[in-house]
Amino acid sequence: MVTVVRKAGKYRKGHSFGNKMLTGFAKFLFGNNVNDILSGYRVFSRKFVKTFPATSRGFEIEAELTIFAMQMRMQIGEMDAEYKSRPEGSFSKLNTFRDGFRILFLMIYLLMTEKPIIFWWIIALFFALFGFYYGIPVILSFIKEGFVPIATSVLATGFILLSGICIITGLIMNAIGRAIAENRRFKYNSFN
Repeated sequence: MVTVVRKAGKYRKGHSFGNKMLTGFAKFLFGNNVNDILSGYRVFSRKFVKTFPATSRGFEIEAELTIFAMQMRMQIGEMDAEYKSRPEGSFSKLNTFRDGFRILFLMIYLLMTEKPIIFWWIIALFFALFGFYYGIPVILSFIKEGFVPIATSVLATGFILLSGICIITGLIMNAIGRAIAENRRFKYNSFN
């Protein structure tokens, strides 16, 4: 896949900021050095087109295309092009915030399905932090006074248990996701 990277020109500042933020988020999550995941100017191989499982219906399709290429370990080429202003009388169908949030939610969804261990362990971390936040005072109270506040100890235990469940869920989903990814790569590589 070759993507045309839009260079600064008549590009709206809000769109430019959102593009940089979402591209940086995709780089962080999926570990590839792309410079413009939201560019609609692309060239695909026939193999890519025939194996791409399109699920998006809006502007998030560009992010989905790039992330699919990253997941399939494809070569992603980039070409620079200057972004020019729209012709007189035309308007953008892009809604900066609505479409930006749709793309962000797509990336979070793809993180959950493609890198579930990271997704679930982040949630587990929050539950563990809440568990320790409520649990440490319970332990200190028991050490000092020999008394345990029941409601707080149940709450802390619940958070720690939820944290453990999230870790186990992440491990299971990661194993399933790995099998699905290998199957998807096998299907892609066997396409003629």
